[in-house]
Amino acid sequence: MYNQMVEWMLSAAGAGLEVAAAHYDPATGRVDRVREGKRKIASLADYDRLRPWLRHENAHGSNIWIRPAAAEHPLVMLDDLPTATGAAVVRKYRALAVETSPGNAQVWIVCSRALTREERQDVARSLCRRVGSDPGAISEPRWGRLAGYRQRKPGKEGFMTTIIGAAALDRPLLDPAPHLETAPSSPPAGGRRGGGLPGRR
Repeated sequence: MYNQMVEWMLSAAGAGLEVAAAHYDPATGRVDRVREGKRKIASLADYDRLRPWLRHENAHGSNIWIRPAAAEHPLVMLDDLPTATGAAVVRKYRALAVETSPGNAQVWIVCSRALTREERQDVARSLCRRVGSDPGAISEPRWGRLAGYRQRKPGKEGFMTTIIGAAALDRPLLDPAPHLETAPSSPPAGGRRGGGLPGRR
């Protein structure tokens, strides 16, 4: 369904989301402008209201991006993973994987507590070394591709981004403590946690 990713992220983030349209310059292949404004999503009704604008921007050369709106939240995103690795992460953890181009995926993983910007970068850097995701894609706050829209990056145009898998809420949470370079706070009680990810295949 068109709203599955938004519904999953609203539940996982515990707060609202924001979306943006990133337009690419055909000559350079780089993002030349990002239309962001006040594109906030607090409910599926908000997403329904924004969908005409998102479809218009996507049809006119923009990738559609999404991320949690809060400064602190429990979601960490890994970029440029093989789809098989993304599916393996979803089988093990509370996570969502999106195929963004043929054979490549982005994965959102839910940690056992909300993390600061710096902590999310620490976790992403550590996981990147373990699973082989893009080391240049750990800066925060991090945008990911919203499933259900066509890829507009030059050289990859036309591919429909799709959800590979979205783990149910009873899957284990990722314990961020082993991945933090900064001093971690005590995680809240409740919820199963795990500390390792499947290796890159």
